[in-house]
Amino acid sequence: MASRLRLLIVTVALAIGAIILYTIFGTSGPPQETGPQAVAVEAAPVTVTDIRDIRSFPGTLRPAAQFVVTAKSGGVLEQLLVDIGDRVENGQVIALLDDDQIRQEVARIEAESSVAQARLEEARSARQVSQRDLARVRQLRDRGIASDAEYDAALTRANADKARLAMGEAQVKQARAALNSARLRMDDTKVRVEWRGDDETRIIAQRFVTEGSTLRPNEPVVSVISLDRLVAEVTVTERDYAKIDMGDAAQIVADALPDQRFTGTVTRISPQFNEFSRQAEVEIEVDNHDGRLKPGLYVTARFTFDTAEDTVAVPVEALVKRDDAEGVFKVEPGEPLPTARFVEVRTGLREGSMVQIVSPELSGRVVTLGQHLLETGTPLRITDVAQSAD
Repeated sequence: MASRLRLLIVTVALAIGAIILYTIFGTSGPPQETGPQAVAVEAAPVTVTDIRDIRSFPGTLRPAAQFVVTAKSGGVLEQLLVDIGDRVENGQVIALLDDDQIRQEVARIEAESSVAQARLEEARSARQVSQRDLARVRQLRDRGIASDAEYDAALTRANADKARLAMGEAQVKQARAALNSARLRMDDTKVRVEWRGDDETRIIAQRFVTEGSTLRPNEPVVSVISLDRLVAEVTVTERDYAKIDMGDAAQIVADALPDQRFTGTVTRISPQFNEFSRQAEVEIEVDNHDGRLKPGLYVTARFTFDTAEDTVAVPVEALVKRDDAEGVFKVEPGEPLPTARFVEVRTGLREGSMVQIVSPELSGRVVTLGQHLLETGTPLRITDVAQSAD
């Protein structure tokens, strides 16, 4: 009985061992030694192209000229002759205030001026007569015909007429000054838009009042801007500040017009940095005669600081770090599969998705995806379309 039990145990153990060996080795026997497994990667060709060092800075468009037109005198706004978006000429009347009261005042002062002028003419005529009488009496006195008393009387009349003439002239001047002042106040009831510059026309940007409003002196009526020239105000970092000079060209791109490009020129550079942002302001003047750009738009100014022509370049995605060294994995032809080889490189300018390779000389293809699994000599299974180029 005991011998049969031992036989059963041995039989079961042998069966279990057979199952384990079959699971491990299968039907092909013990495993054979194999080489490293191929890694699936993507690759791109090394190209020769032009690379530019382009830096972009955000900013906002402002009018090159902007000012507010105010009413010089107070009164009721009878007519507003312009509205938002209208073009106006230099010196054009854009609003009219109620001028009834000042017109009456002008008429009164004109009448007073006429009276003063008539009195002046009368005093001038009397002065001429008294002067002739004085001369005649002087001659008669010298000949002993007229007395000293008659001469003194003639002299007194002449001096009195001279004083009245001077007073009449002063009254006329005073009346004329009052009339000019009244006419100026009447002219101030016409609100004009005026500026210094060569612009033939400008644009009404905002309206602050409506017809029938009672305006105070110097109250804003409209704002006026120049659209022919705009200024892009951008902020520049400390690193790039020294690379920008007066007169440099910049490409302006507006978010509202993504498919259009505009050219600007640096006209002002701030001499100081913001202590919090560590950035300085740069103003770029942009020609806008076609009126496509509008003040207030968000824009990006792009400066080209350097250009490398016909230089070797690879996609930025190809760059990797190995033991603190920057490099790329170059695709080396081989059989049955190509292999990877790490090449340490020195990079230069970057533009978009491409980076310049300054050294060493590089050609062929480089791995752009899957580098983290690679070492020099790793077999590659290239899965992208660039494989057909081999």
